[in-house]
Amino acid sequence: GTVVESELNQWLVNGAKEIINSLPANLLEHCADKSSAIENSSGLALGGAVGKILYVTRKDGTYEQPCRLLIGSQGDLADDSSAISYYATSDDPAYFIRDNTVFVKPNPTGSSSAGFVYYLNLPTSIDAGADSSITNFPDEAEYLVVLYASNEDSELYALNSDRYAKLSAEYQKGLALLTGAATSRGR
Repeated sequence: GTVVESELNQWLVNGAKEIINSLPANLLEHCADKSSAIENSSGLALGGAVGKILYVTRKDGTYEQPCRLLIGSQGDLADDSSAISYYATSDDPAYFIRDNTVFVKPNPTGSSSAGFVYYLNLPTSIDAGADSSITNFPDEAEYLVVLYASNEDSELYALNSDRYAKLSAEYQKGLALLTGAATSRGR
């Protein structure tokens, strides 16, 4: 059968997600998004487009201070001043994840003490016919998404196996160069 546009669009999304999950730290910032402000003790529920959390901050009245990560079971200790290793203050804030929700400590009490989650924004839709770029994605990696998608159609692959083998090799080489895993072989 013929590749339908919805399949192609899904292959592009899958490729973009795979590439994002392979990126080195210096390129992950290109894929990052900032959450809406967390201004109370309710935290921020994590949704489907939220990928890996890069970091969390909490305003100290002037600046966004980096939060340290606590495991969920230690979260309540962030409020206990006698638990010195876990206790969170405005200049040493913390965050933890419990029940798929990010909580910032000390509890934010408005915009001047708001918390923010910086996370990988995973694409949920790419329209091959309309999108000329991928939002929150490094420009230098966009061609790899196309190479990834071109290897996904098994029927076309069978008809053009030599060409697709070359495209697959280009994809692997490009991904290796992007992630810094390239070796000196083949150069």
